[in-house]
Amino acid sequence: MIPLLLLACGTPTIEYTASVEGCRNWNPTETTTPYLDIYEDNGDLVVQRWGVIQSCDADFTPVIEPINGYKISIREYWDASDTSPDCETCLAPTIRFSQYPSRSLEFWWYLGNEAISFDVIDTEIVD
Repeated sequence: MIPLLLLACGTPTIEYTASVEGCRNWNPTETTTPYLDIYEDNGDLVVQRWGVIQSCDADFTPVIEPINGYKISIREYWDASDTSPDCETCLAPTIRFSQYPSRSLEFWWYLGNEAISFDVIDTEIVD
């Protein structure tokens, strides 16, 4: 787990882990449209970007940073330096927050160093 301290008075540390899952029901002959998803799983808050076409053995290396007291930046980076150009697949980079404040949070997902976010998703839509 990696701790992340939000810069606000009395704000608790947020702990997270990063992983990658394979896409479900992916058809390589069809165009894949990436999208963000957020849900709770066994008490953890999970944020994923589904539909990322990437080298099969690329490593997901995100950078997670606070923007302010309730906004969190997720920058999606991939290390594909030692990957085979012959294999691509559909992946879902995943951030699992195991400790987070109970208040509403916004997650701003960026693709690398892009200035404009891919999408913004918040905990208001979590069931």
